[in-house]
Amino acid sequence: MKLEDFFKKTTVALCEVADSDGISPGHPGRSYLYSRKEAEALAADILHEIGGYGKYDYVLYPDMEINDDAACRLSVAARRLEKGEPLQYVLGYEYFCGHKFAVAPGVLIPRPETEELVELVFADRSSSGGNKNISVLDLCTGSGCIAWSLAYGLPEARVWGCDISEKALETARMQNVESVQGMIKPLFFECDILSDKAMQVIKEAGEGISGGRGFDVIVSNPPYIFESQKKSMHRNVLDYEPEEALFVSDADPLVFYKKIAGLAAGLLACGGMLYLEINELAGHQIKTLLEEDGFEDCSIIKDLYGKDRIARCRLGRD
Repeated sequence: MKLEDFFKKTTVALCEVADSDGISPGHPGRSYLYSRKEAEALAADILHEIGGYGKYDYVLYPDMEINDDAACRLSVAARRLEKGEPLQYVLGYEYFCGHKFAVAPGVLIPRPETEELVELVFADRSSSGGNKNISVLDLCTGSGCIAWSLAYGLPEARVWGCDISEKALETARMQNVESVQGMIKPLFFECDILSDKAMQVIKEAGEGISGGRGFDVIVSNPPYIFESQKKSMHRNVLDYEPEEALFVSDADPLVFYKKIAGLAAGLLACGGMLYLEINELAGHQIKTLLEEDGFEDCSIIKDLYGKDRIARCRLGRD
């Protein structure tokens, strides 16, 4: 098959993926998984990333024949995409803060909005100085993208990451992030932060942190999407990404933030900073929650789409 032929065939197939309700392509009542523009981008991505062809070879060399090895890989990738599987799982990786992170089914795919949380930590540490020997804790670490990015950007910092998922921890530990001088690899451990033993587990894992004075920075991107928001979400997220890493009950949507606030109050050093990725619908409630728990300088920061996305606050000094 020629490059242009594969590109066109795959684009059409991705535009005509039948919904799970079995409505056939072309039916006036069906909805498409991908728009044509999205389908074209996906077809071009797998040609480049999986087929090994240049990003625009299908335009520059439309009649180039796809070799047998590449054709086999591309066929498998196209079928997975047609079933709605996210591109990142098909490729096996996603880029985050300039680094290539392994991802697989069962592990949350890193998002651009979360990069803003990491960049905010960098900006704050740059203005405050004194990044040597600081300690950082990443709660609900998932793929470890936050923990590894902070370890890379804050050389000589000690970074811990925890998660309830063994699959996520396995993925986090195996990440192959380029090292820089002074960089200390993050340490990952299992912890259910909602459990009564969470404080004890974390303290034991981080025994000896900065002379016992506590963490300088705690970050977290916990589950925060309301169950009621599922109906507006893309099928490839609902069908493939881990539900436990995404959703919370509408009956208690701030359950993770309540627990994290309590943990942070007992784990942060005096003056330590807490950074949380949040649901855009809960900014005011989370700010109030943190203030009531004694945190100072609480602020809600908008993401690149203009939505409330990050809560930042400081544990008061004695």
